Formats: sequence, structure tokens, C-alpha cells
Amino acid sequence: MSPDDVEGPPPSTAYGDLSGVGFDLARAGVPPTVMADARDAIAAIEETGPLLDRHRLGELMDGPLDGHGALHLFSGLVTAGAAEEARPGRRYEEYTFRVDRDAAVRYLDIQVVGAIAGAALSPDDAGEVELVVGMPEHISAGYQAGGGVRPLDSELRKVLLDADEVVRVANPYFDASGPVIDRLTAISRHGIDLRILTREVASNPITREAISQLVAGVGATHLQHLHVRDLYATDRAGHHDHAVHAKTVIADADRCYLGSANLMRTGLEANFELGVLLGGPPVQDVIVAFDAAYAAADPVDLSRL
Repeated sequence: MSPDDVEGPPPSTAYGDLSGVGFDLARAGVPPTVMADARDAIAAIEETGPLLDRHRLGELMDGPLDGHGALHLFSGLVTAGAAEEARPGRRYEEYTFRVDRDAAVRYLDIQVVGAIAGAALSPDDAGEVELVVGMPEHISAGYQAGGGVRPLDSELRKVLLDADEVVRVANPYFDASGPVIDRLTAISRHGIDLRILTREVASNPITREAISQLVAGVGATHLQHLHVRDLYATDRAGHHDHAVHAKTVIADADRCYLGSANLMRTGLEANFELGVLLGGPPVQDVIVAFDAAYAAADPVDLSRL
């Protein structure tokens, strides 16, 4: 077999060049449902560096993984540094890869965000889209953002300040030390309705402490403006069945953030994160999705925290 018989991935992009860390799976036409299924399947693997090929990953996903999807998923993971080639095959989608589980989940998170944002847009009703980036301090010193790229933490603060009536927040994990709890406290104390969708409030002590701090900060006078719901369930064997994994902040029906960052100190101040700010009609599509998940979640009794 000659080298020309094997189809390989696109060349890797230099680290820090955002054109190479963009929404490449969305541009390749991989459906967001396939990306999300692959992300959830990889996240559920106990090994941190599993060996995966198209067939094993397809077995772990909700549906089969075709050659087109496998080619772009694995080449994207390799290009992003979240996987490496372990065993060759006749074609690239038939290779076996050693996958960095956590890095792969983060990469696929970013791709899902890009696909959803792109699908929400149409030529006649595109609304506004802006890229936001969070960079670790040792990288940000040498990073030159493009004119359309905005800093994550400050832009997220602006989204919250834009709200007049209701703020919707989906976020799997919170921490009491991060800046978000203080900002959310101020939202409720100003009489703005705050709806939070998170997970495992009763069993995750870090999230429970953060929500308890939020309740205490809001106080009894304004507690009617704070609503928290928990979306998490296991199957009969005690394994993960479903949960909230999205990260979004929606201000009224005008503006929202969708991105990879958990709304914690590390997500906003220490990690490399990517997201988008949406404005205009597409925000309503995000609200519809949020409200459906929120309605299916379990209300948290704030008086017992």
C-alpha cells in the first residue's frame, strides 16, 4: 500500500491561530446531534486515554457513525491535539486513535456551539454573532485577538447587565469563589427573574455551597425572583442517564452567550475557552431549547439549602 492510498487529516494549525481552532466540524457539515452524541459517549468512558475507532465510538453513541462523520471527527480531534493516531487503516476513518477524553469533550463542546449557532442563522434573519475567547494568562500575553474577538469574562458580565426582566442560565457546575455567584445575586436583588438550570445540587458539595451562597445573598425579601432546577438522572445501574451539559446565559430575549466555559473561576479566568454572543431573532431559538429542558428538570427547594 502506497502513501497515496491513505486519506489523511488536514495539516495541524499552529497553536494560538484561531482560524484553526474554529468551528471546523460545523463547516464540514457534521450534524450537531452527531457531535453531541460523540461528546457524551466519550465523556462516559471511564478511561482517560481510551483507544477508539469508528466502530467502537459508533457502538457507544446513540446511532451509527458513518465514514464522513468519523473522518471529520477524528481528524478534528487530532488537529486540535485531543487525539493521536494509534493504528493505521486503509482509509483515515478506519484508523484507531488514542483519545484524550477530557480534551476531546471540550473540543466537541466548542464544535456543538458553533454548529448550533450556525444553524440558528439564515440569510434573511441572521441576527448578530460575535466570538468570545478566554485565554490562560501565560498565553494571553502573546495572543493578538482579531477585531471581531472579545474577552469572555467582561462580555459575559455585559450580558447580565443588559437584562431587565429575566435571565436564564444553564450551567452544570458552580463554585462559591467565582465571580458569577456575586453577579447572579445582584440580578435577583434588583428584582430580575433568575432561572438557573444546573445538576446534582444535593450531591455535589461544591455546587451546593455555591447555590446556598446565592440563596443567602439574595435574601428572603427577593427570593421569589430566584428559581433553580436540577437536570440529572441515572439509570437503574446507577450510571449516568442524562444531565444538563450546556453553558448559556440569556438576557431577556435580546442577547445570549453560548460557549464551552463552565461558569466557574477556572472557566472564566484560567482556561482556554471559546463561545459566541448571539443577538436578535436567534436568541429566541435558544430560549425555546432552554425552556424545554428547564420544564423537564426538578425544582430545587431553596429553603432546605
